[in-house]
Amino acid sequence: MSGTSSSASSSRNRTDTMIGAGMRVEGHVAFTGVLRVQGDVVGNVACQGDAGDTVVVDATGSVTGAVGAPRIVVRGRILGPLHSAQSIDIQQGGSVVGDAFYKEIVIHAGGVVEGALMPALPVDAAR
Repeated sequence: MSGTSSSASSSRNRTDTMIGAGMRVEGHVAFTGVLRVQGDVVGNVACQGDAGDTVVVDATGSVTGAVGAPRIVVRGRILGPLHSAQSIDIQQGGSVVGDAFYKEIVIHAGGVVEGALMPALPVDAAR
């Protein structure tokens, strides 16, 4: 798990694309790399890249719609389901109203999820 933590930590510090504070995007957003949301998105957010790609919703950010990415970091607010092939990290002050589908999840003290938590089953367990 230490590889996951360091990779997730470096993703939080890197930004390839930003939706800045005070900006509002209406419609679906597709991205690769690291997307940082500091403004508002009304629509789905979907990753078109590889396993290291991350969406970070900062404390000032919000997404109303589904969010799908290998790694999802929530410091702000998401109204909609989360779909992650790797990990979801809900930090202090982050809130999710919707179901979360994930391989790994961390909910820090002060983080909130209002919805079902649905872990992905390992291939062996599914058989």
